[in-house]
Amino acid sequence: MRVIYPTGESETLLKAKWDFNWQLGYNFARPVVLPKGSRVIAISHFDNSPNNPFNPDPAKEVHWGLQNWEEMSNCFMG
Repeated sequence: MRVIYPTGESETLLKAKWDFNWQLGYNFARPVVLPKGSRVIAISHFDNSPNNPFNPDPAKEVHWGLQNWEEMSNCFMG
């Protein structure tokens, strides 16, 4: 997750390797102040290759969806 400030500067707020088995979310150690006009960008990368031991079927095409066997990338902030 990256923020682009109104000045054009950018900062990475979160860079992590997600583990579906135990992670529900992340909490920042301190609040992040975002000035008006800031943009938050979420970037996800998926490994659907045979090299991923957690991929049950590398030959299957995967689309976004609400089920845990589908890609579920979202970025909710509060």
